[in-house]
Amino acid sequence: MFRKYKERGFDALASCSLLIMVFLSAYSLESTHWTEDLNMVTSLACIGVILGIALGVTVFQKRHIMILSTLYSLILLFLFLVVIPSGGNSWSEGWRMVYGRAHLALRALLQGQPVPDAILFIVTAGILYWTVSLWAGFALIRKANPWVPLGVLGASLVATQFFQPVLYRSSLLTGTFFFLFLFLIGRLNFLIAHSRWKERKAYEDQESGTIFLRTTAILSSVLVLLAWGVPFLMDVATPGSKQHKAFIQTIEEGEDFFSDLFFSFRTQPIQTETVFGDTFDLGSAQPLGEEVLFTAVAPSSDFFDGNYYWKARSYSTYENGRWSSIDVEGKTIDANTRLELAGATENEIGTFTMVVNAELTYFYLPGNTISINRDVRITEMFAGDEDYDVIAWKPLLPLEPNDSYQSESYKPSLTYEMLQSAGDNYPARVKRMYLQLPENFSERVQTLAEAITDRLDSDFEKTLAITEYLRTQMAYSTELGELPRNLDPVFWFLFEQKQGYCNYFASAEVLLLRSIGIPARLGVGYAQGVEIERGKVFEIRSRDSHAWSEVYFPEIGWVIFEPTSAQPAIHFPYESVAAQEEVEGRTLQETQPNEIGLRENAATGSNMTAWFDAIEERLAGQERFYEFGYAKSGKSWITPAILTALAGGSVLFLFLGRVRYQGKRIPLQEYMVTVFEKRGRTSPQWLKKWAAYRNATYLQRTFPQFDLMLAVFGVKNLPQRTPLEKATLLAHFVPEAQKEIEHIVQAYQQEAFGKQAYGKGNLPVYFRHLRKAALGAWFTVRAKRLKKRWVKK
Repeated sequence: MFRKYKERGFDALASCSLLIMVFLSAYSLESTHWTEDLNMVTSLACIGVILGIALGVTVFQKRHIMILSTLYSLILLFLFLVVIPSGGNSWSEGWRMVYGRAHLALRALLQGQPVPDAILFIVTAGILYWTVSLWAGFALIRKANPWVPLGVLGASLVATQFFQPVLYRSSLLTGTFFFLFLFLIGRLNFLIAHSRWKERKAYEDQESGTIFLRTTAILSSVLVLLAWGVPFLMDVATPGSKQHKAFIQTIEEGEDFFSDLFFSFRTQPIQTETVFGDTFDLGSAQPLGEEVLFTAVAPSSDFFDGNYYWKARSYSTYENGRWSSIDVEGKTIDANTRLELAGATENEIGTFTMVVNAELTYFYLPGNTISINRDVRITEMFAGDEDYDVIAWKPLLPLEPNDSYQSESYKPSLTYEMLQSAGDNYPARVKRMYLQLPENFSERVQTLAEAITDRLDSDFEKTLAITEYLRTQMAYSTELGELPRNLDPVFWFLFEQKQGYCNYFASAEVLLLRSIGIPARLGVGYAQGVEIERGKVFEIRSRDSHAWSEVYFPEIGWVIFEPTSAQPAIHFPYESVAAQEEVEGRTLQETQPNEIGLRENAATGSNMTAWFDAIEERLAGQERFYEFGYAKSGKSWITPAILTALAGGSVLFLFLGRVRYQGKRIPLQEYMVTVFEKRGRTSPQWLKKWAAYRNATYLQRTFPQFDLMLAVFGVKNLPQRTPLEKATLLAHFVPEAQKEIEHIVQAYQQEAFGKQAYGKGNLPVYFRHLRKAALGAWFTVRAKRLKKRWVKK
């Protein structure tokens, strides 16, 4: 019954590749575990492709194949879908059971009700996979064209992987399928080419099959690896993704080593980009998802009367829309090592517990922290001084879900009077670090800050005023327009857009405060989150990502202020209220007035919004104050200009350049051909043609236009045709350019039979007239043809 199987199109490699691909597609469905008995679908698919290959190898005609495939399908489908699921019962009982289940499921589906029984899905999937697999096997052998059924199988695999939970998706399974798909394309193309060579009795190298097989495997691997790696590279480049954070974590772990190694080459600290990494780009929006990142448990429900901020780190330096920290030091400390922070002994210390729900690269901490129960790498500022500060706490390895950590932290008890009387005697180190302003800083920012804080005495009141201005005059939005080029984001936010993310609010407050001499910095992390148990347990989600401002007060330290209108305002109690609360033990009410101590200073009355509006109206009267302008770009144009000039010069030299060789200047391409020949190598044909073109005279380059013009008129180019014959033919089609054609041919003959090149002379004018006349003649010919056709119709 079987002929020689190779003559029927059978190939072991192609058949094995197809069998594995069918198995992978069916197994992708089975691995979802959406319901029981999906393994039967995998078995049916594998048997189906084997049967299809076997039927393809036979000598039966198409009609007989259809009958056999139908019989085999009925038997095997009945066996797998009826007999096997019935267990030890007879096939008739099994049939009644399957039929009853399918009937009830179908009726529920048609009535628009949920279908609790998966029998319909199993039967449908089994029949589809059987049919497609049988089709693929037969099409492979008979037509070497299994692409339609393979496309269906590939789509099924992608769909099942897509609807799998991320944790259970298999990149290896998908990558192997598409590697085999590409390999099968190459293999079948070779088999088709081999068959044609054999029919034509063409010579075929004995190693061609091996070489083609190896090349196909390599190319398939490269393409799959590239496709496989693109999503990972995109994740690495996406701020906030796990891959991005892990990549930055890896870099930062080796930062100290490389910093020491290349210290002599370094003019400024090495910085990397990440959401909460060494740098923080203004306008970086965080995911607004509901995924719980960690759960925070406070020491008690009354430990702190206010909103918590779970801090990752702070930044000190702002330049061109990017925050960074300079003059910092990293140090690894053991678990439970206590830091000596000023103020720690004067405040109540509590133990906070954090339960991790997602991969984290920071310890997110409340208030001022003095210890953590895990080994930690801290980033220090002013190490060894009385102003010592830790700006970041990071685990040695990223925290995994279900991890937990505890911190000893305290929240300073601050009152309005305490901050009001703190003064402005700032340490020199703090002023040097936290009064930095960007280069080309706009004076309008300082003018606005001075107008807001006019007639206010203390830095605390000035801070409250700027905070209130941002909360009332700016709008919070997660959708912003495109930032104009060369415009500072803070300037754009304050004077043009007037809406933005939390990091715009916080950055604006920091720069406004710094412009009037108040030290401030940017803090980032997460807002309080969802309160699960009042004052004690909080769930922090992705959407709680936040940025805020921190202001320094002498003898007190850093204090958080909330300029973002989307977050609750921070209130500071008066000492009398605080004392009364301590005595009576009741909760502090929001007794602090909205006027934030400015009631007697507001020129336009007690309404703060009206007062701020009046400020903006007054500033708008100043020339160009609120006019939309661009920041100076400084030296940013120099590098692009130099690179553009170098690139342009390189291109010009490549096309027009000449080099001196053996006493004469020759084209660059001719010199390259000479170098190839001197080294005993054959230069590429395209390089030889390019060199010949560079050495050609004007007539040698332009005379081939005769051939192009004749081709437009339908005259084929014959190698034996002389230039004079070409000119005669062209003059027949373009009689208006008879004189120009004669001049060109005469010059060509003088150059061809003379000793020197003719030179340009008037030739460019002659060719220009000729092209114009030829174009007009072509349009005339086309118009006459169209007219004849129209008349005939």
